[in-house]
Amino acid sequence: MRDEDTKKLLDACKGKTFPQLRDEAIIRLYYNTGAGLSEIGNLLLDDVDLNTESVHYHGKGAKDRWVRFGPKTARAISRYLRARGKHKGSELPDLWLADRGGPRLAANGIKIRLKRLGLAAGVANVHAHRWRHNSAHEWKRAVGTPAT
Repeated sequence: MRDEDTKKLLDACKGKTFPQLRDEAIIRLYYNTGAGLSEIGNLLLDDVDLNTESVHYHGKGAKDRWVRFGPKTARAISRYLRARGKHKGSELPDLWLADRGGPRLAANGIKIRLKRLGLAAGVANVHAHRWRHNSAHEWKRAVGTPAT
């Protein structure tokens, strides 16, 4: 996922409505952390620590990890959490809530949202794994290949 494509997606969810704030926070987490769809889709409120700007992911095979994110992502999550507190379903432990309240927004719902945002932004083939690939590529460029 190119930076320009991520910017287009973020522009498509600019605003102050609940879905816009939520979608921006989700996109920034994917972009900043390179997490998988289910890692972000299954987050609980307790998994986010704004004091340390980090998130606790529960990956496949019971692999847990804490990952730091940047200040723009922290700001987006903070704004979402304020809106979430006033939203129907705010008592649920799940981080992501559906547009109309009630059930949580699960990984499949996030997948659908990303596709719709991609269409609205004119970005083809939007899915969470593209940010994961980008993150791995950037890490490899910065750190290099381990010596054999």
